[in-house]
Amino acid sequence: MISTDNRYDSFRLGTGTSASTPHVSGLAALIKSHHPEATSLDIRRVLESTAQDKGAPGRDDYYGYGRIDAYRALKQPLLTSVGGEGTIIEGQTVDPVSPGMPTLTAAITIKTILVGILLLRRRFKNGVEYGWRWARDGF
Repeated sequence: MISTDNRYDSFRLGTGTSASTPHVSGLAALIKSHHPEATSLDIRRVLESTAQDKGAPGRDDYYGYGRIDAYRALKQPLLTSVGGEGTIIEGQTVDPVSPGMPTLTAAITIKTILVGILLLRRRFKNGVEYGWRWARDGF
């Protein structure tokens, strides 16, 4: 981490979730700027599906979903779910209201994503700051 003022003439190495939070949040903001229509779920899907897996395959307690890849994340189209009647793949459609089993000639796999966005909000009472509160978005 490098200071933005002149009081410090060196840098410090930081690791862990506290060090990764600003990077992941910044990438989430970039994705949102490229896809203004994206929901928090859409952004979570892009972050998880483009991360470079590290450690044990899939999510693990040490690396989470892996190292973010900003280039891949910004090139990734949004992975949106299909609701109601819609095209699944190459003209194959499913109508959930019709009785019977729909015919699907292709398989689709999407990983489950458990990443969210945490917001730190300052609390004020009568103009005086009295604390902080974490707010979750997308869980």
